Amino acid sequence: MIMHKIKLLAVTVLGIASLALPLAAQADIKIYNHSPVPSTTRVDGGQCSFPSLGAQGITGANSENTIYRKAIVMACIVSSTRKQSCHADVYMSGDCSGEVVSTIWLTKDQSAIERIEPKSNAYTLASSYREGMVTVDIYKN
Repeated sequence: MIMHKIKLLAVTVLGIASLALPLAAQADIKIYNHSPVPSTTRVDGGQCSFPSLGAQGITGANSENTIYRKAIVMACIVSSTRKQSCHADVYMSGDCSGEVVSTIWLTKDQSAIERIEPKSNAYTLASSYREGMVTVDIYKN
């Protein structure tokens, strides 16, 4: 019985440690909104990023915003019904209203953007890696 508990504790500790390693290596996402309207997101159909993330959940018009990896991981864990990936629908409004202009697909560990799927001809989203973080640029067409 004692050996069983020790093995269970060891497996639990190793499991927690293995989860912490990928999280520590993940990058924040910096959003550069070059459009005249704010942007928000909804992760896997969950809550809107604003007000749920407070000021961090909305990127103002013609401004930039850093979304910290901790918030990204938590949103994907809480909202995701998928085990393989996590996606964020992008809205060009301050409250996730209106049409989805693009969908951003994240890698399984949320460390990088897998692809950006355009949903509207009105906006273009582009991703890159610069300044030590993943970046997303939003442009009005």
